[in-house]
Amino acid sequence: MMEAQGIDPEGEWINTSGWNYYAFAQGNSLSSLTYAHFDNFEDRLWTGSETGRVVSYTSAACQRHTAFVQAGPIRAIETFEGGVLSLTPNLLRAQTRSGLPLFTYSSDKMTSMLCMHQPTEGMGLVYLGGESPNLIHFDVESQRELRMATLTQQKDVCVVRTNGKSVLTADSDGNIGVRDINSLENCRMLKCHGGPIVDFDVAGNQLITCGASFRAGSMHGDPYVKIYDLRMFRHLPPIPLSFSPLISRFLPSYTMGKIILVSQMCQVHLHDLNDNSGMPLVIETGGIPLTAFAFSPSRQVMAFGDAAGNTHLYADREDAVLNENAVQSEYADMMAVHPLSFGIDDVSHSLASIPLPFSYDDSYLSDWPEEYCEYAYRKARPLPEYTGVRSHHTVQYATNPRAGTPLARFHLCPYDLEKREVKEDWSSRDSDGVQTEEEVEGLVAVPRFYRPCVWKQAIKGGDETPSLLRFNRTSRVPIEYNNGANFANPLIQHLSPADLSHLTSMTSFALTTNTRCIRCSSVKSEGTDLPFLKISYPNGDPSFCSLLEKSMNGRKSKQAECTECDTTTRIEETLRVRCLPPLLFFDANPTHSNYASFWKNMLTKCERRPKYANPPQEAEKSEKVCRWGDDCRNRSSCKYAHGSAIEWEEECKRWMEEGAGSWSHYVPRRFYARISGGIAALQEHEPDSNDTTESNAYDLVAVVCVVSDDATAPSWKYVVAECMEEWSAEGTPESDASKTWLIINGIAICRVSQDEALHFDHRWKLPLVMVYSKRKSLVMTATESRMSIPLEVFARDSSLTGNDDLVRERRLLDLPKKGDIVGIDAEFISMSKDGSKKCVGRVSVVDASGEQIIMDDYIVGIDGEIVHDYLTQYSGIMEHDLCRIRSTKHLTTLKASYVKLLHLIERGVIFVGHALFNDFSMLNIHVPNDQVRDTVQLFRLPQQRLISLQFLAFHLLDLKIQESTHDSVEDARVSLQLFRKWQQLQEAGTLDSTIRWLYEEGKVANWRLSTGSIGSNSLPITSSRESLPTTPTKGGTPVKEDSPMSKSAAAKAELEAKALTVVPEYMVEQNRPYSAIDVYNNLRQEYGKTLVVKALEHGVSIGVLKEKLLSKQKIFYANQDRLPVADEATLALLDKSIAERSETYASLSAKYKIVHTELASLRSEETTTRLEEMVEESKAEILRLKDRVQLLEVARASTGVDAETEARDMLAKEMGLQKAAVKRKRMACDIIDAIREGSNMPKKQLFDSIGLEIAEGEKV
Repeated sequence: MMEAQGIDPEGEWINTSGWNYYAFAQGNSLSSLTYAHFDNFEDRLWTGSETGRVVSYTSAACQRHTAFVQAGPIRAIETFEGGVLSLTPNLLRAQTRSGLPLFTYSSDKMTSMLCMHQPTEGMGLVYLGGESPNLIHFDVESQRELRMATLTQQKDVCVVRTNGKSVLTADSDGNIGVRDINSLENCRMLKCHGGPIVDFDVAGNQLITCGASFRAGSMHGDPYVKIYDLRMFRHLPPIPLSFSPLISRFLPSYTMGKIILVSQMCQVHLHDLNDNSGMPLVIETGGIPLTAFAFSPSRQVMAFGDAAGNTHLYADREDAVLNENAVQSEYADMMAVHPLSFGIDDVSHSLASIPLPFSYDDSYLSDWPEEYCEYAYRKARPLPEYTGVRSHHTVQYATNPRAGTPLARFHLCPYDLEKREVKEDWSSRDSDGVQTEEEVEGLVAVPRFYRPCVWKQAIKGGDETPSLLRFNRTSRVPIEYNNGANFANPLIQHLSPADLSHLTSMTSFALTTNTRCIRCSSVKSEGTDLPFLKISYPNGDPSFCSLLEKSMNGRKSKQAECTECDTTTRIEETLRVRCLPPLLFFDANPTHSNYASFWKNMLTKCERRPKYANPPQEAEKSEKVCRWGDDCRNRSSCKYAHGSAIEWEEECKRWMEEGAGSWSHYVPRRFYARISGGIAALQEHEPDSNDTTESNAYDLVAVVCVVSDDATAPSWKYVVAECMEEWSAEGTPESDASKTWLIINGIAICRVSQDEALHFDHRWKLPLVMVYSKRKSLVMTATESRMSIPLEVFARDSSLTGNDDLVRERRLLDLPKKGDIVGIDAEFISMSKDGSKKCVGRVSVVDASGEQIIMDDYIVGIDGEIVHDYLTQYSGIMEHDLCRIRSTKHLTTLKASYVKLLHLIERGVIFVGHALFNDFSMLNIHVPNDQVRDTVQLFRLPQQRLISLQFLAFHLLDLKIQESTHDSVEDARVSLQLFRKWQQLQEAGTLDSTIRWLYEEGKVANWRLSTGSIGSNSLPITSSRESLPTTPTKGGTPVKEDSPMSKSAAAKAELEAKALTVVPEYMVEQNRPYSAIDVYNNLRQEYGKTLVVKALEHGVSIGVLKEKLLSKQKIFYANQDRLPVADEATLALLDKSIAERSETYASLSAKYKIVHTELASLRSEETTTRLEEMVEESKAEILRLKDRVQLLEVARASTGVDAETEARDMLAKEMGLQKAAVKRKRMACDIIDAIREGSNMPKKQLFDSIGLEIAEGEKV
């Protein structure tokens, strides 16, 4: 039955669809395919990628024909007779099939476009939709919009389809709108899914949809396809699937009702709606998700595109074609070849193909003019001064100055060498060091501390501190730079956390915008607050203060509608300043059209500086630390880094050696600002004492610059931050000039003078943001404050799966205090194919005893991230462990684990683990050194390799760990045991000898574990290594026979001997296959996991048991060859005994049921004592009721009302109320039935929506 459904007995799909692999086209692995489309006129397949690349393939063999690039990701592709249409988020572009552009169309309504649909193939009329509620009907021939409809009931258009009489649009809320194809008016709205609709298709009166819904608080794909009948607008039974479809399409076959469903996980389902049958198909992409699908007009080929840019073609026959009615495709002309010979009367050959003969005067039109061929003397550049020259007899040797360049092996110096090596010709400067016109147009050197600094993270336990100290000797901590924060991170470098909390109030420019109508002269004022001021660049050569004044007091005019005269006229806008904030952020506005030309002009005229020392290039040194450290004798020529060396600062100082000349800057160190009548006035010099207007001094405290590493061809892709190292509210411009500034370039931070920081060069350094601080304000001297992490982060910890049973007991645990030790370990998963990018997958923390688990978090990644490898062999993490639906672990986010670890750090606990530098580096958390006890460093000789946790546990603790997989909880516990072992060895004075023995043992065994028993590898340790000790040892450490450790070892040996006997006997007795963990659980965890594994392996070694590798798990079972062989008579007796015992068991079971029933009935009845108590309670209740009856009779007698008359009146009143209730209930039901006639909701759902409550026991 399973094979008939397309599934083999092992759960794998069988291809029974008749579609087989046909062709493959490899694409760009960095670009995912977003759309695929078969040409309606030619034998071609068109594909579009996320990077805007459009490629066409001819014939079913996938031969590439044309390719061109668009400005943005491709959203849709359609073909018409004259070419191909490609839709990007903001443009609709038409090109010929050879790639020549026809037209490009865009409008203000075309923003974030998502879909394009051509109702009639080849007619050139398309519908366009996007994230806005606009549906555009576009004519390709006239290149204009025919009409545009605004969708009032839908917020966007994700997919659009037509069926000849209606236009159907889907939105991200799960709705599909059915509209008239002529008027585009809404006829019907269908609610199909709870979330966005991924895809849908329509054929005739049938509609199929696939989408997503919200479940368990998050978005999940729906594992089914909905079907609707458009004649009555009702839904049919859905098609259940084992996957969530990404694409749902009707197949243009000869019979209606055939559909194809494609999932992102390479599963395809071909289904027939007529007989409700389906056929599976698996697309072999190597695990790469599918992203695009297309079906050929010939109904013979299907195309699938994946996330790696590859195209997979499947066909139902061997000689498949893409388009049976295709016209001949146009190909490029073949290269003309010279004919060998042809007749003189042959006019078919072109005379241009005849080779040109030698001219009679040896001259050709391509010859260079004579003035360009004259010999001229070109002065050679002087040889540079080499500091590393060494002499040998009469020969001197120096380092090749072109080492590492393409000209390293050339002995002759070409004339364009200075263009290859960016050097600065200082002969073009005058005596004052001012840049001349020749230097401005010439070449310039970019100092080393402005260029990108490449630093590799230490691997395999290397200490990163010496490497980092080479680039940063300051107290500042650089922020990580990435593509998304190239601009923001350098800006944050200048602000302390105290500043960030009040950033809005400190940087807001209080401006007033005055608008005046030219027609009616009406004036309006409106206040605005800007976080920063954009600089506008006027014509001319203004000073920097004048530039800022014109930006603050700007004036512009525009065409707008005046509300007073109700006419579109010219409006003048004028900016006025109300007040200036303590921090002034000026945006240099690099997108302005005059940005580059303005700074080039002003910097050429105003900037002056002494020349750079321009030291010779030196080879990059390795990040590997030299084994000799500071004692290295060849530090000047050693290729390795040295711990305390400050090569970076030394090189920066060599660059900063100033020569002749003086400094001059366009951007001032300080300016004085005052406001008068809304006009801001700025000046560089201090105002006169006679001036009564109050002025505020603003000092430049930080600059963000964009730097190019090549002045000859600026690339402008590196951002560098410059800030003042120490700022005070007191001082003069002369004293500030001597202050030190910091250049923050990635991880490299160096100190420079203020003149160097304020120097700009239009060829390689331009400003982006300039920050001025008010001198009287103390905003730059604010102290940093940090909020502590509360204890509630553990109490509020909950699992993303909704199951908090695992963490409920941990909330009641007492957390460790300051100075307490905890064990920690983390496991990681790979987020890239090559393993270069890893992410945290699990973090575990145990207390000092190792018994209580404080944290054991399985961490889910960010939505959209794809896990390429769970590294199960090394991490122990399976795919279902990180699935929110199937996981049985405590699933949480990385942020939740961060705050819990930070709370433990703030409590002052001491973390014990193995290779913690690696774990904390991947976790991106800084832990003080006094709170870290790393066992990989505790058991290590200087400048020697690191020892693995498995090796240490085997030789020091007699434990075998990490045999089949890794467990972070187990690793954390073993790390705690190793730390206590280290303490014992240190107290006994045998630590050094033990570590040396470990290295000797590792070298002998090639750092692998022995295959023998655990205890056989624990060699004794002595001071001389020549004699063996007579005392018993534990992990190589001498132990006294009467010590607690000796008694513990004896108990452990006794338990081990018992396990070696009990476990094999249990396996033989049960005679069933078990894994090690099954035996461990079946024996009530009486023996440890390691001991159980050892006992099972012992049983295999002696022949009692056998083992077999099933999948990735090892299974043990009893050796059947050792069991006695029974003859037929014995088997007959056993069968008879089994039958008799079965009958006995059946009769006893029947008797047991009878007795059990009687016992249950007796247990449900009350006891004699309880019955006596109930009788006494009933008597007391009767007496109380009699007293109450007497009181009622006395009260009735006093009123004179007959009891029968009163009872009759109350009965009549009750009947009247019942009749009124029945009447009102009938009226309410009629009203509800009238409401339900216009609603498709069930009655109970309708009651909930209008707020009706149903009494208990009543049916809906």
